[in-house]
Amino acid sequence: MLGGASCTLLSAKLNPREILDAVDKYKVTAAFFFPSQLQAVVREMQRTGRGMPTMRAVVVGGSVLSASTAQAARKSFTGLKLLLNMYGMTESCGVVAGQPKTSDVRTNADVGVPGTGVEIKVVDVYTRQKHGPHETGEICFRTLSMVRGYYKRPKETADLFDEEGWCKSGDAGYYDESGRLYIVERLKQMIKCMDNQVVPAELEELLLRHYADEIEEVSVVGVPHSDFGEAPAAAIVLTEKGREQDVLTLAEKIKATISSELLVQNTET
Repeated sequence: MLGGASCTLLSAKLNPREILDAVDKYKVTAAFFFPSQLQAVVREMQRTGRGMPTMRAVVVGGSVLSASTAQAARKSFTGLKLLLNMYGMTESCGVVAGQPKTSDVRTNADVGVPGTGVEIKVVDVYTRQKHGPHETGEICFRTLSMVRGYYKRPKETADLFDEEGWCKSGDAGYYDESGRLYIVERLKQMIKCMDNQVVPAELEELLLRHYADEIEEVSVVGVPHSDFGEAPAAAIVLTEKGREQDVLTLAEKIKATISSELLVQNTET
């Protein structure tokens, strides 16, 4: 706004069609989306053939941006110049990591590099030992602006920080040799199946990538299992083409795609 831009604030309750209407009405050139919002808007654009010709930059944060959503957005937003990932949380009181404007719009696997005055480390979830590049663990950070704790909640405050004052994000991730940070999943959402850590976002991306014509939305969660501890289960919203198929037939196709050691098939109609 200091640069002369106008800011349009939309209700969080708006549906994708209403968001498209607002973008057309106010000629929006840049916007912030949560990944789920961006996915819903792109689906509406694909369904109706509508576009966002004025949109030049999209910033995404709040969750993992899947490759399929990023690819669909780049294809749908014909005038898009920037598609940037950012990473932060309320407790950081600002951005922890962000992609520079020079980032290639074709790739969005990482969330960028640490911001100014931000320190990041990745530690083993159990031993708390510091990890090196490409080793997945819990992301921890220190900033000058991060919170000192939760108001009148001493236990939660103690759990938030380690003994050196690093804030524990609760997110699993890793960094590469160039210092770029990658978000894998919320630790609480990881599924422990047969002593393996299964990442729901990876299964969701797999299903959306292979079955884009049949699956509109998918959410993978862990369910109790007597033999495996937890087993991944997928809740799926089918497209019109998907609804034309027999559910059991589609389930067999999915089962053939995913490793039988990972998937426990339980189809309910």
